[in-house]
Amino acid sequence: MNKETANISRTLGTLLGNGVSIISALVIVRETVDNLVVAAAIADTEEQLKQGRHMSDVLLEKGLFPKMAMQMIKMGEETGRLEEMLLRVATIYDKQLRVAISRMLALLEPALIITLGLVIAGIIVSILLAILSVNDLAF
Repeated sequence: MNKETANISRTLGTLLGNGVSIISALVIVRETVDNLVVAAAIADTEEQLKQGRHMSDVLLEKGLFPKMAMQMIKMGEETGRLEEMLLRVATIYDKQLRVAISRMLALLEPALIITLGLVIAGIIVSILLAILSVNDLAF
């Protein structure tokens, strides 16, 4: 979900920062999202915004973003700096995603080394067994 949060926040923040209205920006963001559940939640957010509700309240009800992102979006709405906060949310969740990926890769590296070591040991043992079994053959 962090990847989607970062992508949605970055796209929405960029669009709002370049003067696109929030409804139009949500339509564009909805069309760029691959996840159908998220797209439906964004479409509902568009409708709720047209009725005068705050985006942060609607998104909080939908559970679309993590709680920290929602607090930052709400603060951005209250201070009039929504695009800036959305870009900050994107930066934070991109950084978290990079850290998670590097941790997974750090765990994967020793596992690959051990697996390759076992495969090579198996090959060596099979070669040695073949050589030793040649000595057992009767001439």
